Amino acid sequence: GASAERIVAIQMLTAIGDEPSRRALVSALDDRHNLVQRAAINALRKLLEDKEPMEPTSIFDQINEVDRLKQVAGGR
Repeated sequence: GASAERIVAIQMLTAIGDEPSRRALVSALDDRHNLVQRAAINALRKLLEDKEPMEPTSIFDQINEVDRLKQVAGGR
């Protein structure tokens, strides 16, 4: 339901790709749904680092990637 709508919003923000969209994507890293969070991770990996999507891994790896991307985004 709502998580699917948030994932579509992440896709739209990724397509826009400007600075306000990036800030919104950083906020989405804190989403309570892991699939929404992963979509935000992959969007920021693409926009900030031109990296491939994150391979499905453990929730602990996902948490570490969230922390890492927050640092990357904060350094911009």
